[in-house]
Amino acid sequence: MPVISTVLGWVLEKSILIMNNVLVMIEQAPFASLSKIWFTTFEYVLVYAAIICAAYFLLGRKARLLQISLSLLLVACISSSFKKYNAMNTGEACFFNLRKHSGIVFKHGDKAVILSDLPFTDKNYQYSIQPYLDSAKVADTTVCSLAKNISSPFLIKRDNLICFGNIKVLFFNRQLENIKLLRKLKVNYLLLTGSPHIAIADLINNYQFNTLVIDCNNADRLITGWEKQANACHIKYHCLKRNISLVVASN
Repeated sequence: MPVISTVLGWVLEKSILIMNNVLVMIEQAPFASLSKIWFTTFEYVLVYAAIICAAYFLLGRKARLLQISLSLLLVACISSSFKKYNAMNTGEACFFNLRKHSGIVFKHGDKAVILSDLPFTDKNYQYSIQPYLDSAKVADTTVCSLAKNISSPFLIKRDNLICFGNIKVLFFNRQLENIKLLRKLKVNYLLLTGSPHIAIADLINNYQFNTLVIDCNNADRLITGWEKQANACHIKYHCLKRNISLVVASN
C-alpha cells in the first residue's frame, strides 16, 4: 500500500533525525561524559559486577544486592585512588614508537617534560603520547624540541645528554658520529636517532651503556644492520620499530 508505506517511511525518517539531534544535545551537554578514566582488568570486573548487582536489586528489591553493589564500587574507588597515589609519587621515562619521528616523555609525579619533534596537535602525538599522559595522571606538561636545553627540578638536558633521576640518556645522532672520546662516557640508555653512520663496535669503544635504544627515526637499512651487530656483540638493545614503547622507572 503506497500511501501507508510513504507515511511510515516519513515517520521513521523523522524519528531517526529527532533521535540523532537528541543524542547530539546529550553529548554536548556539560558533564555528559567523563574522560581520562583508565581502569585495570580488576577494576573493570568490580564495576561490571556492581552494575549487575544493582540491576538485580532493581528487579528483586533485595537489600543485600545493593550492599554488595556499593561495596564493589567502594573497592573499585579505593583501587583507583591507590593507583593514582602511586602515579603521583613515581617517575619514569617512556620512549615512544612514532614511526619517522622521535618522542620521549620524562614523567615525575603529575608533571612531565615531552621531548619530541612533533607538535601536540599532531595526530601521532594525540594517538601515542596523549593516552600515556592521561593514563599516567599527568596534569602539567611541557613540550620541548630535541635540540633545546632544559633545566627543571627533575630533568637536566645539555645538548645530547639527559639526566633524569638516577638514569642518564644520550641522544646519539649525526652530530656525534665523528667524535672520539678520551675515555668512555657512562650512560644508562643510548638512543640512536637521526640515522647516524656508526658501527655498534665504535659505540662500545666510546660509551658504556646498559641498554641500546634504536629509534624509528632511522633508515630501515641502518636499523637492520645495528640489530645484527648488537646480537653479534651480545649487548642488550630495544628497537622501537618492533615495539610500541619502552618504559623505564626512575627513582
